[in-house]
Amino acid sequence: MNQGKEVFFVTGNNSKFEEANNILSEFGIKVKQLKLDLEEIQHEDLGKIAENKARQAFEKTGKNKMVFVDDTGLFIKSLKGFPGSNSKLVAKTLGADRLVKLIKGGANKAAFKSVIAVMGPGMSSPEVFEGKCHGKYLIKARGKSADFVPYDRFFVPLGETKTFAQMNLEQKNKYSSRAVSIRNLGKWLSRR
Repeated sequence: MNQGKEVFFVTGNNSKFEEANNILSEFGIKVKQLKLDLEEIQHEDLGKIAENKARQAFEKTGKNKMVFVDDTGLFIKSLKGFPGSNSKLVAKTLGADRLVKLIKGGANKAAFKSVIAVMGPGMSSPEVFEGKCHGKYLIKARGKSADFVPYDRFFVPLGETKTFAQMNLEQKNKYSSRAVSIRNLGKWLSRR
């Protein structure tokens, strides 16, 4: 992909957009935010959810823009991977504070998984990129985070002592599953 070419991140979340813009600028890729209403299918596979949203976004933009979407889930080992692909719904309905009441004992092994799906002109199907961040999910919140990422107050990446909510963007981008998947997207885009 030539420097100066645009890619559109379909998200209503300004913080996610800033994170993507920050990372993709390292690859010389210009990112623009695009807010679209997309239907989110229910599926256990984050990749299938992201692919579906990428197809919708590509259709809604008239099939003439390179667009990407993301989907992220939190997988807690002691809860057999719950809330998983339903993390957003669980955060809205149950809340991260109540989720810890389901966890027995102390901190639990957990992982964030993020999937980016991109689709653009000349592509018959979306390209998918994954990122994972392993760590532990605490039973007591530390730090302050925005409403859309309530789990950040409970999650500590492996090798760290701070929760995501206690880190600045630069620190978080060293570990974040979304940052990993965005870097993978950046490598792919820069080769196009």
